[in-house]
Amino acid sequence: MPPEATNKAPAGAASQDSAPSGVPEAPAQFTPAAGSGQSFMSSDATAPGGWSWGGAMFNVWFAAGISSPLHLLWILVLWVPFLNFVVLIGLFVGYGLKGRSMAASSKVFASKEEYIGFMKGVDKIGKLAFMVALALVVLGILASIVLAALGAAVVDSGMPMGY
Repeated sequence: MPPEATNKAPAGAASQDSAPSGVPEAPAQFTPAAGSGQSFMSSDATAPGGWSWGGAMFNVWFAAGISSPLHLLWILVLWVPFLNFVVLIGLFVGYGLKGRSMAASSKVFASKEEYIGFMKGVDKIGKLAFMVALALVVLGILASIVLAALGAAVVDSGMPMGY
């Protein structure tokens, strides 16, 4: 076998150094062994930024998944009437904005590839959940408009209702 054939990658193969598209690459200084409990974020490294759809849509589960100690507090606060709605909006925005940096600074991931894979999967399903929720809200608004128009038409027609 010629020596030049052993060092070439197949045509079209992506290098293993690059991050998947749409996901910011984690800092390169990570080297601890798997399960060592060390974070790949050092004090001088900047956390990957951007909106985290998974953190926003599944905030309590996201916090539990990255071993954030605050998730127990949020679960308790969500049981308080009237306060739960405000807290839920705050969690949506907070974990949406800071979810990536919280996950990167957690000590859960054994490698930057594991972190990138986690964030890619969580963001994909979070974006899907947001689109489904948005579609259901729009469908509910349209249904209420149609039902209100039908009710007004029945009242205007003079037909007896409910008999």
